[in-house]
Amino acid sequence: MPESNLSEKTLTTYKSTINAIHKRIGLGPVAPVDSASWIEKNLSAIMKLIDETESKQTAKNRVVILKIWAESFGVNQKIIGMLDKRMYELVDEVNGAYATNQMNEKVANNWKSIDEIREKVEALKHKLPEVKYIDTYKEYIQLMRYLCLLFHTHLPLRNDLADARLMEEMPDEDEVDGNSNYIIINRRTLKGQLHLLAYKTRKDYGAKILDIPTDVTREIVRYWGVIKHFSYDKNAWFITKDGVSEPISRVSYTKMLNSAFAGDGVKVSSTQIRRAVVTELYAPDPEEYKKKQELANVMGHSSQTAALVYAKVVPPKKKGN
Repeated sequence: MPESNLSEKTLTTYKSTINAIHKRIGLGPVAPVDSASWIEKNLSAIMKLIDETESKQTAKNRVVILKIWAESFGVNQKIIGMLDKRMYELVDEVNGAYATNQMNEKVANNWKSIDEIREKVEALKHKLPEVKYIDTYKEYIQLMRYLCLLFHTHLPLRNDLADARLMEEMPDEDEVDGNSNYIIINRRTLKGQLHLLAYKTRKDYGAKILDIPTDVTREIVRYWGVIKHFSYDKNAWFITKDGVSEPISRVSYTKMLNSAFAGDGVKVSSTQIRRAVVTELYAPDPEEYKKKQELANVMGHSSQTAALVYAKVVPPKKKGN
């Protein structure tokens, strides 16, 4: 791909999506790195794939990446225009679905409430061997599946633990890796923090430091020796590949979470857990977002202004009057 201002991590994600599309339309597992002419030559097959993509969000993301890829190689503007048009159509479809707060079929079929997810955490915990008997990579991944799912029920992250290092204190400033996240735990006090340096929206929100609940730090400390044994301690990775001092990929991380629910016939990822946590807190009514937007439009401000400035907690003595 020509020189771009995309980060290495973003470029890797884009290449993965491009290769997947290239493979899905029957052109082989790896797209050319010096040309995007195959997009123009196979546009009909590409559009058919987009139209048949079950998730509109995934379909939209594919078109966005295709458009960026095609532009970077100077593909014919007519093709760019067609991708642009399909992208905005999908944006409208995705936003329309968000406006109703309704689950699509895929989300509904894989839905687990936060209570069900917490029950799964307990089930995973009880299936673990005793600490001293965890000595194979399979048992180690069984442990990490439990610890990560526990972590997500308290802090609904994306797949950010895949890039995490486990340490007792932050490295010196000049040794901090900006492409890693850091789980810092004082084993004596059980106080812990997650330093988020590598996450999807860092460009918008900057680095974050999140307190880790004691329920989570206690369990991590309990299995500290096992984790360090498999991480080889040199790079302090929280989850490593089998026999290699490297972190697992985010795709592998998703598969690890999915496998926790394999017996239930559903695929529960970090995104699904995030939905469950937010749904428990907000419990939206059908069409709620749409109604709020319509009211904000009448009042001449944003729905955020309505929520923060105009909406008030009604004192108990005023309720029902």
